[in-house]
Amino acid sequence: MILDATCAPADIAYPTDANLLAEAVAKTDDMIDELHEPYIGNQPRPRTYREKSRKVFTSFSKQRNPSKKQIRTVRRKLLGYLKRNLRYIEVMIDIGGEQSKRAAGLFETIKILYEQQSQMYKDKTHSAEDRIVSITQPDIRPIPRGKANVKTEFGAKLAISIVNGYTFADHISYDNFNEGTLLAEAINNYKKRFGMLPSRILADTIYRNQGNRALCKELGIKLSGLPLGRRNAAKYRQQLKEFRADCCERNEIEGKIGTAKTRYGMNRIRTRLPEPGKSVIVLALMAMNLSKMAKAFLRSFYQIYIFRSKTAVSAV
Repeated sequence: MILDATCAPADIAYPTDANLLAEAVAKTDDMIDELHEPYIGNQPRPRTYREKSRKVFTSFSKQRNPSKKQIRTVRRKLLGYLKRNLRYIEVMIDIGGEQSKRAAGLFETIKILYEQQSQMYKDKTHSAEDRIVSITQPDIRPIPRGKANVKTEFGAKLAISIVNGYTFADHISYDNFNEGTLLAEAINNYKKRFGMLPSRILADTIYRNQGNRALCKELGIKLSGLPLGRRNAAKYRQQLKEFRADCCERNEIEGKIGTAKTRYGMNRIRTRLPEPGKSVIVLALMAMNLSKMAKAFLRSFYQIYIFRSKTAVSAV
């Protein structure tokens, strides 16, 4: 069994504080229009700064390399516009305004976004617990990856395993997690699928902690990696050779992840809700497994056909 973790990025724009605040201001303006619609002609619409806020953000977005002072200035202005809109919406709801279920959920998300952005502005930071990076998909969280091309991805993180070339999703979550703590869960999933324990586990360094080593030793499973403690000079060369061979064999999972993202759509999940997003990820892996199964069937059929053809020719 080969183990690794990856991220299935969602189809969202790269989130910045200014972009999120500008989107929130625009959406709250639309909410005010919807709540004020029954009172058109009877009382004036609450005064908001729709055109001014749009002008502020448009002029900011045209700058290629805005300074920290400019970013902070536009954040302060947009926070003020958003605070004003939220106050109006709460008053309009209190006097009898009705929102649809979708609009009410969006309003709650924007309130949380305002609290997070306001606190980050005061503390002069860019991180918050359960930070919202998409207003329409509030379940998405930033997943730090530390890769060369992209340090942070936004989407669901999944722990996957490969057995005999077939890929399985062992754990999917929109919150970041340490995949090293999920080795026992992966072993249980393997036993449920195949009715036995794996003889070997090829995994990255994060899986090879002392707890996982002790678990594998207790279950009689060989976990890849060099042994801890003082090295035995007589055995080290052989251990290093086996470890390098395991690393080469473990590269299969990197290729599977790349194939799932480039050919089966796992690099851009377009669903809006969290559960359908998880279903899309599982279906992508299922399609990849079915493709491998079909190729194996065609290969065996071709081999049988060639064997029979050669047998017929030799008989003649």
